[in-house]
Amino acid sequence: MGILGRYLLQRFAVWFTTTLAVLILAILVGEMLLNLGDLLETGSGWGDAIFHLFLLIPVNYMWILVPVAAFIATFVTLGLAARWLELTAIKAGGVSPVRVVVPILVAASVLAALLLLFNDTVVVEASRTLNQLARGDSHEVAFRRGSFWSRSGHVIYNFRDSDSEARVLHHVGVFERDPAGRLRRSIHAEEVHIADDNQWHFYRAKIRGFDPETPEAPASYQVVEEYALHLQDAPQGALLETNFATLSLRNLLAYIQARHREGTDTKRYEAHLHRRLAEPVAVLIFALLAIPLGFRVERTKSLAVPALQGIFVLLVFWSIQHLAVILATAGVTPAAITTWSVVVLFATYGTWQLARAPS
Repeated sequence: MGILGRYLLQRFAVWFTTTLAVLILAILVGEMLLNLGDLLETGSGWGDAIFHLFLLIPVNYMWILVPVAAFIATFVTLGLAARWLELTAIKAGGVSPVRVVVPILVAASVLAALLLLFNDTVVVEASRTLNQLARGDSHEVAFRRGSFWSRSGHVIYNFRDSDSEARVLHHVGVFERDPAGRLRRSIHAEEVHIADDNQWHFYRAKIRGFDPETPEAPASYQVVEEYALHLQDAPQGALLETNFATLSLRNLLAYIQARHREGTDTKRYEAHLHRRLAEPVAVLIFALLAIPLGFRVERTKSLAVPALQGIFVLLVFWSIQHLAVILATAGVTPAAITTWSVVVLFATYGTWQLARAPS
């Protein structure tokens, strides 16, 4: 890396760090003004309220703040270089401006990889912690062999997916044990509706009964169209708020493979997987889109006009990306093709704009 490359990379790092810090601070202040009253009403105190706000940043905002910070840092770095005639001096020295921005693109690629890792570790854990704080309990749900498992008292719960708004669990198994840990009864159902009072409504339930004292005895078996059971100690909050979207990428892949083996339609799950993989790539795409706009300042002598053009391009990107997510989730178009076509489209556009930049 040459001296010019290191000089611009240092400026990019300063602007990226500063911009990201300012954006995070703005989000924190906004969340505090909007939600602090509700947080303090829970009686948890200022410390827990601030901790809750800090958890919101990685869970709800980091996926968009990092790409935006990369765009602003790239644009300002090159825009100021153009405005201060540094680009003109670079050209006069016989060096193409495109060459000196390669370190910035490399840095953006590293940031994209770090964001992917961040989303798969910190964001996943922060989301779980946030859900536990919202519920006011510490019940955990583990992912094993393609489905979710939880235990409360002598009862073990197993399910594949949940809908917290409808308060529904899908493909449910409930295993009741005696104090010695021996199985007394199992209930399986395709769908379970959970009432606020922990009344579970099983639809087309398959109920098997076992006598722990005589394990050689045959199990009883019956199928009931609708079966209600009051499970007072069931961790309903933890169960309802756990689904495929809360998994790490590794577990999400295992989840999709398990659904494939069962012959289940996986379009919705695959759309979520590809969206999570593509989101960090926006860091590199945004940096690539910002470079030609920064070069354009040399001609316009103003940061304002290229900045407005950049905002328009980003709005178009987010609109098309949102549409692609909707189409892929609904199964209208293949998830992989739809999601990555947007990435390729804007990467191609940014590369084309960069190739047209005066050298």
